[in-house]
Amino acid sequence: MSRAAADHWSAARRMTGQGWPVRAIRSPHRNAREGGSDHTEVEAAPRRRMTVYRTSGTRRNLKNGYAAPITKDPPMRPKFAALLCFALFSASLPALAANRAADASPDTVLIVGDSLSSAHRMEATQGWVSLLQARLATETETPPAIVNASRGGKTLTDALGELPGLLEQHHPDVVVLELGGNDAILGVKRDAIERDLSRLIELSRAQGAKVAILGFVVPPAFDKDGSANLLREAYATVAKSADIALLPSLLGDISATPALLQDDGIHPNAAAQPRVLDNAWPTLRPLLLGDATGNATVRTSGASK
Repeated sequence: MSRAAADHWSAARRMTGQGWPVRAIRSPHRNAREGGSDHTEVEAAPRRRMTVYRTSGTRRNLKNGYAAPITKDPPMRPKFAALLCFALFSASLPALAANRAADASPDTVLIVGDSLSSAHRMEATQGWVSLLQARLATETETPPAIVNASRGGKTLTDALGELPGLLEQHHPDVVVLELGGNDAILGVKRDAIERDLSRLIELSRAQGAKVAILGFVVPPAFDKDGSANLLREAYATVAKSADIALLPSLLGDISATPALLQDDGIHPNAAAQPRVLDNAWPTLRPLLLGDATGNATVRTSGASK
């Protein structure tokens, strides 16, 4: 090997040591007078494949030639990759939390009603609310606690005075409103019923609770001045506006079955309580077992029409 070729070889080795692998070195000064054999091409040896990471430049000049680097995009640095994964995971947390909240079973259910839900003239354990608690115990391993704040004669105005304290005390996840019948029978105007019912829904939602309405159909014997139609329309208007679950009639066909009514002709007796629960169950089940997505739309059951 001539001295010129040796110089090229040394230059190639130095550049390789600096991180620029050399495939070939060509001399632009080849001439026939020198024979060309020592200046034709010099390859770096041994031929080991090397990868060079760079941000700019395509060639690096040698003394009498050039080197062609083998380049690839730099790999993602471990620290940056970890930060990116963390950012993506953090961005998904709100959606995961929202889905989990929608599907989670409630811890506490508050029922605010009148005599239809207060086990009127019977043992509390016979009422449909107590039967609901027993059914939930068979449906889930972690049934919610049910707080029954119902009493005979309760009106919407009464409930407005009581609900803030009940919400503060019990922090319910679901509020069931079984009210309005006494207001309609007492002659309260439709706009007042809608206003008070809507206010109860707003108060409940402000505390993070889902809401459902269990309605009442005024029997013909108590229907004065169209109170039955007035109440039915008020329920429908409020439920549609608030986008909540509505059962138009908790009693359904029980009201037309004397054998299932007490002697006053309006309240269901103890034998009717399982039927009352069966009527309410399709509306309440999605909320109480955690398979509702947000507040349910207005629903009716065949027994309630």
